[in-house]
Amino acid sequence: MPVQRLQLCIAVPVPVGHRVRITWYREEGTGFFGKGTREDDTRPRVEDLDSGVVYEPYWLVDDSGGAVRLSEWMRIGGGPALTLDRTLEGKVRACRVITYAGSEGQVVQTLLDVE
Repeated sequence: MPVQRLQLCIAVPVPVGHRVRITWYREEGTGFFGKGTREDDTRPRVEDLDSGVVYEPYWLVDDSGGAVRLSEWMRIGGGPALTLDRTLEGKVRACRVITYAGSEGQVVQTLLDVE
């Protein structure tokens, strides 16, 4: 499998050599102007399969600050109406976490090479 470079807008400090499962979701919902679909290619769910650590962006957790995990929502049928978009599994070949000052404070990005 060729190396895929992912530019993510969340902190995902996965050690090189670890296996990961990256899952992208779409959120079906009703917006102010009618139904819509929310998807964000830069904020997937990343699971480090070797350590068990899961990195989830804010829009995959509930409005109470993440008190309910995505897996619980899907099990009990609550939370946003999420649809699985795609999944990538592979081994981390390079990882670089970058922080910089943005207009709203610190901004974090991760460059993740997965093979």
